[in-house]
Amino acid sequence: MRASEATRSTLERALTPTQLRAVDEGLLDTEQRASWSILLEHTTRILESSASPAVTEALLSAIRVAADEALPSPAAPSAHVRLAVEFIERRADDDISVEDIATAAALSVRGVQSAFRRELDSTPLRVLAEVRMARVHRDLAEAAPGDGTSVASVMTRWRVGHQGRFAHAYSARYGEFPRDTLAS
Repeated sequence: MRASEATRSTLERALTPTQLRAVDEGLLDTEQRASWSILLEHTTRILESSASPAVTEALLSAIRVAADEALPSPAAPSAHVRLAVEFIERRADDDISVEDIATAAALSVRGVQSAFRRELDSTPLRVLAEVRMARVHRDLAEAAPGDGTSVASVMTRWRVGHQGRFAHAYSARYGEFPRDTLAS
């Protein structure tokens, strides 16, 4: 499926790497391709004309839901990868390394990296970063006005190292900067 640069950006913000690969490799039937093409074209136009973060997130969320239903599901991850991901989700606020993740999965470092690449099209540290980003987003969105929550304190809690790079990645994923999520 050929996509304009703007549409490609929309896809990259909304889909997982596995879903994106399914679209890129044409794993959709003719009817699905036509529907996706129309959906993405209209969504991209709306995103380009709307400055509203709420509209942006709602549209990206709708694409995610549609993708979950329409795109081929990846094979279930192995027990080792499930153990590693569960460890990452449980300990995302701790200072954990690839070695810790490998130990939790009962694999060597090379083994866990290879399994993540093969089964998740990612790396253990990338999955850790994505979990942390989702937790930062959740904490900022749930913060009550005047409760003393700051972007810096939430980022520190979730062990975000470089705030500038993180803010750009966050903006690409959620359509707004962390400070905007906290303010809304």
